[in-house]
Order: sequence, then C-alpha cells, then structure tokens
Amino acid sequence: MRDAAIARPATAAGAVRAAAPYPADVVRRLDALVAKFPGRAGVWISDPMSAVPLYTHDSGANVSTASLYKLGVLMEAERRVDSGQLRYSDPITIGPADVTDEGSAYEPGTTLSLDDALEAMITVSDNGAALALWHLFGASTIEASLVRAGMPGFLTFDGDGNTLTTPHATGMFFELLARKELVSASASDRMLARLERQTLNDRLPAQLPKQTVVAHKTGNLAGVLHDAGIIFTPGGPRVVVVMTWDGFDGASAFIAEIGAIVYAASAGTHSP
Repeated sequence: MRDAAIARPATAAGAVRAAAPYPADVVRRLDALVAKFPGRAGVWISDPMSAVPLYTHDSGANVSTASLYKLGVLMEAERRVDSGQLRYSDPITIGPADVTDEGSAYEPGTTLSLDDALEAMITVSDNGAALALWHLFGASTIEASLVRAGMPGFLTFDGDGNTLTTPHATGMFFELLARKELVSASASDRMLARLERQTLNDRLPAQLPKQTVVAHKTGNLAGVLHDAGIIFTPGGPRVVVVMTWDGFDGASAFIAEIGAIVYAASAGTHSP
C-alpha cells in the first residue's frame, strides 16, 4: 500500500457541531457564479464537522455519476480489506466486458493486484480497472454497503441501468470520510491517501495554492463533468461537490472558481 506524498493537515475528531452557513457576501459570489454558468450545476459545500452545509444549489438533483461511482467501488474494496475478505496483493483480472468504448489502459486478460487496480481506478480514473472491480463486487452489493453506511442516495439507477447520484449524497460520502467514519478510521485514512494522489487536477485544485492537499475524484461523460472531494484549507477541511450537466464548455473553470472561493472563504481572504 502506498503512502500519501504530502501529509494532510490533521482533521479534528469529535461530535458534529452546529455552525452557520456562509456569510451573505460568499453566498452572493457563489450564486453569481452559478447563475452565469451556461449549463446546470448541483453544488454541496460543507464543513464536515458542522450539522448544516455552508452552501447548496440544486443539491438533490439526480445526475449521472460519470466516474463518481468509483467512490462506491473504492469503499466496498476497503470494507472487504478491513474485514479480511481481500488483501491488496490479491489478483484482479480485467475481462473483455471491462474494456468498453470509454477506454482503458489495460487489455482484456491483464491481471493487476487489488492495490494497483484501485490506484488506477482512482488516480487516473481507469475504466477497465473500475469495471473489473464493479463486476467482481456486484452493483447490488455496492449499493447495499452504501445504504448501510448511511448514504441511501449515493448510488441509484435509471431505467437503462445507468448510475445516478446527488451532490448531497456525494457530500455525505466525503463528510464521513473526512471524519474518518467511512468503514473505519484506518480504511478512511487509506482512502484519503489514495484520493490525494489524484492526477486529474484541472478542476477543484486548479486555482488553489500549489501545496494545498485535495482528496478528490473527477467524473466525465458527454455533457457531464464533475469534481468532488475534500479541500484541506487553512480553516480546516471543506467538502466540495460540484456536478455539472448540459454545459460541458467552461465546466472545469467553473468548478475551479468554486474551489477558489471555498479556499478564500476559509482562509479569510478575498477570492480571485
């Protein structure tokens, strides 16, 4: 198992507390940004130790997960590692059904360790590695694990079997993760470390100071572009989920601007 390249700031443990949403000036900046975005967007921003979100917009919308479904796969893998059902050295073979039109770096028949399959699935969003694990675990099992963990809306399906989620449910995933309550404290640490090694950094981290630690997962499909995760700001961790649809053009910059506003609000500075 790999170690995180950069040590994240400590996340305080303890009971969830009450806190006020963002002040009016931050809400106005976020509202203005959402209003000028040419597509549609669902947003969830929170302090994981607060009982109420800092900001939301259309956070209950059911949207195509794109690659955010891989978070559920990651959690199920870590649940099995934690229980002793799997080891990181166990072989995972990518089958013909795992290599679709969406592409993969691996040919059918390639065998990876579980650790390497998870690394490819998260840090470069490889679809072949993800689907091999999805098919191994089973959609119903992954969904049931998410429900038991307190996220009944994280993984649902439309009439064609496509995976859907909401910004709110995805926010809950990262809130539990930030509080180290997802599977277990040790499993949460392992998931955080892997998500911090994300290499697709053109969204939430793009406008942040260079050494800012961000544990996140992106998602892309035609007309759909997301980023969701935890930004470790000077004021503490902030969960930020931005899901966009019907407006691919400019979506990366839009998500990056939201990340910058969140960071600036936590740091007590003015956003760019």
